[in-house]
Order: sequence, then C-alpha cells, then structure tokens
Amino acid sequence: MSDQITLDGYKELVKKHLDILTPIFAKASIGDFTSTLEIPDDSEEFVQLYAGIQIMLEVIRDQLAQLNRENQIKTEFLMLAAHQLRTPLTTMRWNIEAILASKQGLVSDELRRNMERLHSGNLKMINLINDLLNITRIEEQKHEEQFRVVDPVETINQIIKEQDPLIKRKKISVKVLPENTTMPKVMTSPKYFYETVLNLLVNAVKYNKPNGQVIIKIEERALRLLITVQDTGIGIPDNEKDRIFTQFFRGQKATQQEAEGTGLGLFLVKSFIDRFGGKIWFESKEGVGSTFFVDLPIIAKPQEISETLDK
Repeated sequence: MSDQITLDGYKELVKKHLDILTPIFAKASIGDFTSTLEIPDDSEEFVQLYAGIQIMLEVIRDQLAQLNRENQIKTEFLMLAAHQLRTPLTTMRWNIEAILASKQGLVSDELRRNMERLHSGNLKMINLINDLLNITRIEEQKHEEQFRVVDPVETINQIIKEQDPLIKRKKISVKVLPENTTMPKVMTSPKYFYETVLNLLVNAVKYNKPNGQVIIKIEERALRLLITVQDTGIGIPDNEKDRIFTQFFRGQKATQQEAEGTGLGLFLVKSFIDRFGGKIWFESKEGVGSTFFVDLPIIAKPQEISETLDK
C-alpha cells in the first residue's frame, strides 16, 4: 500500500515539474532563451535536471550575445564602408553627367562613348551600395520611410516610361491591364513601393525572351489590391524556387542570360512588402515564364480620398 502511495506521489511530482518546464521548452523552441529557473528542493533528481537546463540556457544566451555583438560590428562596418563609397561615387556621377550634357563638339565621340560606359558602371556601383544599405537597415529595423497615399497606376506608368530604353533594347512588349483605369490608392512608402515595382518590371524584361511580353495587372479584391507582373521569360526551375527571396541568390539560367546582378533585388522586395503589411508570391514554369503577385491593403476608394482631401 505504501509503495502505491509513493508511486502516486512521484507521479504528482513529475506532473508538477512538467507544468513548470513545458512553457520554458516551448519558448526555447521559438528562439526565446530568456527564461530563468528556480532550483527546486523537493528531489535530487530534479535539482540536477533544473541545474543542467539552467546552465544550457545561460550558455545559449552567452553565445547569442556574442553573435549579436559580432553581427553589430559587421553591420556598422558595412554601413560605414557603404557611406564612404557612396559619396565619391555620387560626385563622380555628377561630373560624368556634366561631361555627357556638354554641347556637341566639345567632347569627342570616343570620349563620349567611354563616359557613357563609365556612367553605366558608376550607376551599377551606386545601386549596389544602396541595396547593401537597405539590407543593413532591414536587419537593424531602421527604415526611415514615411507612409503616404500612393496611386499604384500612376507609379507603374511612371516606371514603364523611365524604363522605356531598356524595354526597347530588349524588344519587349509591356502592357498594363485594365487600360485607362482608376484604382484604389494604397497607404505605403512611395520610395519602397516604387522600388518594388521597378525591381519586378526590370526582372520581367531582363529575363524575358526576344520579342517577349510583360503584362502588369491591377485588381481590387476585398479591400486588397493585387498587382501581378507576368512575363514570357526563362522561368524558374523547381529546385531554385525556395531560394528566390534569399539574399545574394541568382538562378543559374538568370546568371547565364544576365551576367551582372547582385541577387539582392527580390530579397529587398519581400522585405519591403512585409513592412507594408502585404504579401508576395510567384508562380513559374521553366521555359514558359513567371508571374509575381503583390497583395497590398487598400487605404480607400479613389473618390473617398478625393472627398477627404476636399474637406
């Protein structure tokens, strides 16, 4: 009889400690190692168990703190280096553009061609530095964007106009559907919305086939705005799809078609969309093309915004 009582008591003891430890393990499973344990005095077995768990948590916290310090040093160095590089590159850009803007005859044709190549390389370096700065801001959650009312149709048309030289050079047809329409506005960062659409459009053009097509659709769906960018390009192989939004990843075929690139664009796009409270995903078939979907919350109907501004 006494053995039965001892067994029942031990079961209760085990249950009590499981109730204490389960939430701690649950937090640890999602990366939270901040829990502290009070060592019990009711059983030598559990004293050793608790002490072991406490030591494990302390070691993990120390290692995480060291990693955070090292990551902070890396981030600060990257930001400093990027800022130090951007200033002379920007000055160089202004000087090159001043030369290119000079009157015909003042600059020889050969020098002008060399300046144009230098200007192109300069812009690529500046864009790379801006991407690196954006990554460090994302990691430190230091985006300084201001959210405003944005007209998606106007922004998309502006980007298409700006990218007309690339579109013509690649011989790609770009359409916006529905045509000549007014869509609801979105409350977002104008800068990062612009960069999101720009990245998706440029990718759709650059990785397309000769005489290919890009169709941009804008749809309203239950207080959400869905923007799709569809191309007839090279597509994305199945074994690369899970890495499309990761840093520095470039697909094998994409690299073959366009040797230059950082692999940062889609990573930044997804980071921006997440901050907007939106979603991004894609569908793709190798050799057929890709469609990227951007889903954003709508702030108001066009007439509602107009009425608000009139008041």
